[in-house]
Amino acid sequence: FRSQEGRRERAPLKTGIIYEDARRRRDEIGITLRKETRDRHLAKRRSAREQKVSPPPIGSVVAMRKNESFGDGSMGSTDPEGKFLKDFPTHARNLTSTNPAAQLRATVLIRKLLSNENNPPIEQVVACGIVPRLVELLKHGNNPELQFEAAWALTNVASGHSRYTQKVVGAGAVPLFARLLKSSSEQVREQCVWALGNIAGDSTGLRDIVLAHDVLLPLCSFCTPRSSNMMLKNATWVISNLCRGKPRPPFSAVAPALRVLQKLIHSKDEDVLVDACWSLSYISDDNTQGNERIKAVVRAGVVRRLVELMMHKRDRVKTPALRAIGNIVTGNDYETQVVLDCGALPCLRSLLSHPKMQLRKEACWTISNVTAGTQDQILAVKKAEIFPALVSILKRGQFEMKKEAVWAISNATCNVKKSMDIIRYLSNQTVIAPICQFLKTEDPETLKVALEGLGNMLEVGSRDMRLGVNACAEIIEECGGLDLIEELQKHDNEDVYNKAVALLENYFDTREEGEEDPSIAPTVASSQQQFAFGFGQGGSSESSGEFHF
Repeated sequence: FRSQEGRRERAPLKTGIIYEDARRRRDEIGITLRKETRDRHLAKRRSAREQKVSPPPIGSVVAMRKNESFGDGSMGSTDPEGKFLKDFPTHARNLTSTNPAAQLRATVLIRKLLSNENNPPIEQVVACGIVPRLVELLKHGNNPELQFEAAWALTNVASGHSRYTQKVVGAGAVPLFARLLKSSSEQVREQCVWALGNIAGDSTGLRDIVLAHDVLLPLCSFCTPRSSNMMLKNATWVISNLCRGKPRPPFSAVAPALRVLQKLIHSKDEDVLVDACWSLSYISDDNTQGNERIKAVVRAGVVRRLVELMMHKRDRVKTPALRAIGNIVTGNDYETQVVLDCGALPCLRSLLSHPKMQLRKEACWTISNVTAGTQDQILAVKKAEIFPALVSILKRGQFEMKKEAVWAISNATCNVKKSMDIIRYLSNQTVIAPICQFLKTEDPETLKVALEGLGNMLEVGSRDMRLGVNACAEIIEECGGLDLIEELQKHDNEDVYNKAVALLENYFDTREEGEEDPSIAPTVASSQQQFAFGFGQGGSSESSGEFHF
């Protein structure tokens, strides 16, 4: 019942859990989940095509391509970086030469310096003031080789610190890169795609500048079997950069990507799969009142494939696919049902035992949004044998996982009238005592969720009472839960205090030994000035509502 990033509340929801608090909790999950993929999806890639180095790690799309056209003067051990930097002013001056060959030679040398695999001297290059000149070279439409080399050098400048990226943008590179997406040279188009990806990946402000130059549709046009594998990878990556970040880009600006993303998630290339899934996870991250983004993602017909990718052999594919599915189930009951109809529950059940805690946590969070849905959806969770796994997490899991399991179980109990059978089932799964242990936590939101779940179980216990005994209350007392609830009367959070007091007053006899029960204590009947004993609510008898002596 929380939302992605907090998402919006879903009906039916329990009262008492505040939407903004839920949003904060979802942020925490998201931040942690993405740590393992942060380097890749921080979204900057240095163009290092020419170096002979070891293959990049899995997940890197940095191209290691030789360019035979510009083989002269290769940067290597025969041309140490120190000597090149010493001669750099000369090369910088040659950029302004009227001799095209001298311009090209200088640009190639600068590009090679910036393509150095380890610590490229971007700062020194920028300090020489040549970025504006490199941008000017992009205008040389009659010399695509020069445009290509200038774009390559600028790509690597933009791969550095944000202040260097700002230099490239400030020199007017974005509209030129956007225009060159229509260049007749495939190399120029490909390099400009790469440059725009680094700029868009720098910040949401620069992302929006890139989007404003209408680059999305040209990028989508590159995502076809006719494109080179490198172009396909880079274009998909740039699309993901244009969709990512908060504040979110306007939905209208990224919605056109959905049609091509629907095809890209069927790619055989793992890098393309990863970036396409991240794009869908960013687009479906919806906080609008009408779930506009989620509805569009569902209409795009990607849910079934995303569910399949949740079981991909590589975690780097599973992670964004699961994230997208988690976003979708924060929508309405129909959108959640689409996910269930595509077979998501067995996948989520499997992911609860994944070796990586963050994937387990995300799966559990997703389940908690399903259990906030309809009774049929909750019953589907039961049928998928997910509740025993949640109970096992409650008993033996890590604390962060236990918190997610509490949310999932508590959500399943939220409609007491309709959920009585589910609540009885959960009680038989010995869930009460583990939930009571959460009453020791310091987190007010988790406390409120645990108290609400216990309250719903106590209510069913009171309706099933035999011989005056509430079985749920008895379990809570035996496992020490009653003492913990009593301690919460001292809690600083008013909601926690009120919920604890309500449980004590409604379901437990908290009178001191020897203290009379006010419901049966003798009172003076006002009409006859006699003592009366009340039984039950209102103390009614068959005649006048009181027993008299």
